[in-house]
Amino acid sequence: FSKERKKEEKTGDLASENPDAECEIGEVHSCFYLLKHFPKYSLFLLGLVFVFAAYNMNSTFLIDWIEGMGGNHADYGMAQFVLAMAEIPVALVFYRIRGRVSIDKLMVVCAFFCFLRATATTFSGSVTLVILSQALELLGLSIYYVGTVYFVMDYLPQADAVKGASLINLAGMGLGEMAGSISCGCGGGWNDGFVTNVLFPCIKITSSVMI
Repeated sequence: FSKERKKEEKTGDLASENPDAECEIGEVHSCFYLLKHFPKYSLFLLGLVFVFAAYNMNSTFLIDWIEGMGGNHADYGMAQFVLAMAEIPVALVFYRIRGRVSIDKLMVVCAFFCFLRATATTFSGSVTLVILSQALELLGLSIYYVGTVYFVMDYLPQADAVKGASLINLAGMGLGEMAGSISCGCGGGWNDGFVTNVLFPCIKITSSVMI
């Protein structure tokens, strides 16, 4: 009985979808080990690169998009206000939601609403619609900011939780936003044709890849 219990303790902190992976309690693994032995986590990181690239492309040219429709900096400020306020409600009740819905499904919802917001922004015909479309952030990155903590807890060993969370930030806010900035720069600056025909369709495509 004691040997069996010791064996369970050895792998008990390994919350992975890979049942063959084993590790000692407190053992910290390398980044390459995590990427190799936890495929769902690795795919999640790849998806974050695309969704944050889309998010950065959207936010970079949002002011130009609004001004192109006759808006001003006050309208841009209102859009950012709606975007920020939409993230608060889910953060306050996420613990209750998490108890009823799996983290996998919540992350799919997050990706889907990121796609919806990008699409709504693309096809908005007025400044008012652009501002209102930012409210779709309610179930977008608002889930990401809180949900990634639970995702790491569910799919990585406890000893690798800090490293796992760091890799998530590196993939999303690091590589993803870098890719978005480079994509914006490749357009050669602001012009209506570039944003309408290239940039915003790219936003929708990169958001859909996350899903």
